[in-house]
Amino acid sequence: SDDDSGDDFSITDEEESDDETAKQGDISYGDETHRIAIVNLDWDHIRAVDIFASLASFVPDSGSLRKVTVYPSELGMKRMEVEAKFG
Repeated sequence: SDDDSGDDFSITDEEESDDETAKQGDISYGDETHRIAIVNLDWDHIRAVDIFASLASFVPDSGSLRKVTVYPSELGMKRMEVEAKFG
């Protein structure tokens, strides 16, 4: 039978859309740039060419990916220094 008193529930597309809009409303957006920050990778094994290849697969035919440059953060620089000293 079609009993609505069960434990199962569903969210309609409209409800999901409302939830997404509410979540997005809490995000402050800055100015648009052509840059992206990629963090928390194993930088001993990842190079700019690897990131370029990965990102290039998402570029539409009408777009272009010009270059990838890796800039370590201050924290990253400190950790690399410690790792160089102590392994």
